[in-house]
Amino acid sequence: KPPPSRPGITITSPADGSSTTNRQVTVSGTSTGIPAGTRLAVWVKTDTWYRQDNDGVVGEDGSWSSSGVVLGGVPPYHVHSIYVAGRVNGQTCQSNTIRVTKR
Repeated sequence: KPPPSRPGITITSPADGSSTTNRQVTVSGTSTGIPAGTRLAVWVKTDTWYRQDNDGVVGEDGSWSSSGVVLGGVPPYHVHSIYVAGRVNGQTCQSNTIRVTKR
């Protein structure tokens, strides 16, 4: 019998390696094994990691979205790393990390 799968979080938008002229973006994605209603914290790195004000909330279908994610900083801090994290059954689950360039 296979072991139970771990809960997972994936960022699907914006795309890894993409660029934007917008100061704020919407970060969205999918999750597996995470109950609907679970809040997911969005983190952005410029010179350090900043937790964003708007958490994503997992929907019944596993999708989530967080609007108003800030891409701040000035060169050389215009390439931003973004990840999402939540807690399920006392366990921290973290998404893939993407990189977005603010132009």
